[in-house]
Amino acid sequence: MVGRCQSHTSASPHLGPDSPTVKWALANVGYVAAIAAGGTIYTVGSGGLHAISPGGTEKWSVACGEFGAAIGPDGTVYVGHFSYSPSFCAIRPDGTTKWIIKDLSPFGPSIGADGTIYAGAPDGKLHGIGLDGSTKWIFSGSVGGSGYFDPGIGPDGTVYSGQVEFYAIHPDGTQQWLVSNGGLCNGGYPVIDADGTILLGCSDGVMAMTPDGKQKWSAKLNWVGPGDLGWYGSPVIASDGTLYVAGGKVDGPGWLVALTPNGTQKWMVPLSGGSASVGPVDAGGTVYIGTSEGMLAVAADGKQKWLSATGKATGGIMGSDGTLYYVSTVGNSNSKLYALGP
Repeated sequence: MVGRCQSHTSASPHLGPDSPTVKWALANVGYVAAIAAGGTIYTVGSGGLHAISPGGTEKWSVACGEFGAAIGPDGTVYVGHFSYSPSFCAIRPDGTTKWIIKDLSPFGPSIGADGTIYAGAPDGKLHGIGLDGSTKWIFSGSVGGSGYFDPGIGPDGTVYSGQVEFYAIHPDGTQQWLVSNGGLCNGGYPVIDADGTILLGCSDGVMAMTPDGKQKWSAKLNWVGPGDLGWYGSPVIASDGTLYVAGGKVDGPGWLVALTPNGTQKWMVPLSGGSASVGPVDAGGTVYIGTSEGMLAVAADGKQKWLSATGKATGGIMGSDGTLYYVSTVGNSNSKLYALGP
């Protein structure tokens, strides 16, 4: 599951590393997907699902596990796989298989407070799955090809998902409302603030919506010019309500932008290289960004704290002791999982 929780805010209650001190590195285990309460790190990729101990040793691996994972209340890991045979797998904490559903391959499932697992299918349908693997319902609308983006879950249990058509869905699988955004705000998964505000990354900035589907505000960030191809992702939310989001031109530098909770720009700093992946925000407001050069830490005032120059990096995830886990790739295949520790 992305963003640490079902609302995808990416806020961590812990302080991250003050310097890029490498505690350990482990090669070729995929990309960081989730971290369990006991500290086990789960990675996914073409090699399947890997369970890594907090000390950096591999505990086990299974073939199913190509996309983002979610962890259930009993520690079961729910993960999708697409190559060769699309499937959705439930894997126990010891690495044994609980169940497998064929022809269902969510990019990133989400789990509601009642235990319902929300997962996309190759036909673009959103499925509500019980913890036992039974199908509770299949939503009638199309939330997008392959269920590509992780559904977000609001404080009241409402499920938000969609690409060109953005849906609010009741926990029982019935439609609450539908908004068409023309595909302009499909840069990632929906992020839901504590007050129920829905935040979407857009081609020209960030859009905020009220829980009933009305636009609350729109921040135009102008990080690409007219006709330019751009990249952008979902915002993350710090504990003080500050929003951080990144975007830019495909063939040019990117930008990291900080916004107030009402969408007013606080600062905007350049990111070298191509696209970047905004990761967790720690308790002090430091945001961690995976860039083409490595993992970058930027303080709440927009000043760079440090750069771990390990190669093209993902956004990562933070453990309960403040350790930052992320993957860097050098070339096309040489990847390493890094643990940076306080």
